[in-house]
Amino acid sequence: MARSHCLRGHLIFQYQSHLFLEKGVDKTNIPELIEAFNIQLMEDQRRHYEVIYDRAMGVCDNLRRGDWIGELGQSAFNELLEKIEETNLSKNVLIGENELRQIVLALTGWSR
Repeated sequence: MARSHCLRGHLIFQYQSHLFLEKGVDKTNIPELIEAFNIQLMEDQRRHYEVIYDRAMGVCDNLRRGDWIGELGQSAFNELLEKIEETNLSKNVLIGENELRQIVLALTGWSR
C-alpha cells in the first residue's frame, strides 16, 4: 500500500512537471489537470484491486481453510526429502532440515 501511494505521488509529480515544462500549460490550469489525473490513477488502482487482488485473496483464503496450504506444503516437503534420499544426495548435502526448509520456501516465493 505504501509503495502504491509513493508511486502515485511520483507519477503525479512527473505529470505536473510534464505539463509545466514540456507542454507549457499555465500554472493556474495545472491543479485541475492534476486532480483529473489523480482520479484516473485511483480508478485504475480500484480496477487492479477488483480484478487481481480480490481474486488472489480469495484463492489464498480457500487455501488456508482447513490448513490445506499447510498440508500441501508438508506433502511437497516430504516429496523433496524422499527425492534427496533416492538420489543419495543426503550423503553429500551438508545442510539440515531447517536450512532445506528455508531453501524450499525461498525457491517457491513463500519466504524472503
